[in-house]
Amino acid sequence: MFDNSPLEKELIEQGAVSITVPVLSAFVKLRLAKLEADQQRGIPFNEALGNDTLGLDIMARGVLQDWLATLFNQYDQIAANCCRWPKRPPSNPESRRPSANRCPPNAGRR
Repeated sequence: MFDNSPLEKELIEQGAVSITVPVLSAFVKLRLAKLEADQQRGIPFNEALGNDTLGLDIMARGVLQDWLATLFNQYDQIAANCCRWPKRPPSNPESRRPSANRCPPNAGRR
């Protein structure tokens, strides 16, 4: 949709990164839709994989696990770009004033 668009070019110039969301097979989507219809509620991927009582087909489970691993691997690769935190100067514990909640350093000692 945005491939080679002016917006994409501008974002890349600003240091943006991209991921490619893998295609989840229709086979797995149909199995998940059946589970949701049987349960009459939405079922998140982690529950479909982790809850054996739901009875997700073993083949669908393997494909879904691989799909999630591929997706999260891409998230891991771009994590540094997504989670940039400004650097703070190191704190100086001696410059802190005692708070009303804390006892002074020598309180209770004789």
